[in-house]
Amino acid sequence: MDEAELQRIRMILVAKGIKPAVLRLNTENPPRVELQMSDVSFSSAVDALEEMRKTWSLYPDYIEVSSTPKLSVVNLSAKLKQMGVLIGATNFPNIAAEQSR
Repeated sequence: MDEAELQRIRMILVAKGIKPAVLRLNTENPPRVELQMSDVSFSSAVDALEEMRKTWSLYPDYIEVSSTPKLSVVNLSAKLKQMGVLIGATNFPNIAAEQSR
């Protein structure tokens, strides 16, 4: 994850009608993204978080959502941590082949 990827995240958020007050990248290992948004549609916020999970494997390390007086509109603050795919996770022994021996 780098600054170019952070700009792609910003473009996704803007496309969903979200203008984040804070969008920061911390390049420690694992990389983290800090995100704050105010007065956003709850469904748009969830859609954006889901897209970030699918595209960059960003998962909440911390998340706070608070309601506003407007229906379905929230304030959201989050720290997202990039989680790698487990290497070799699909290399489990073939149990059926083992049992047929």
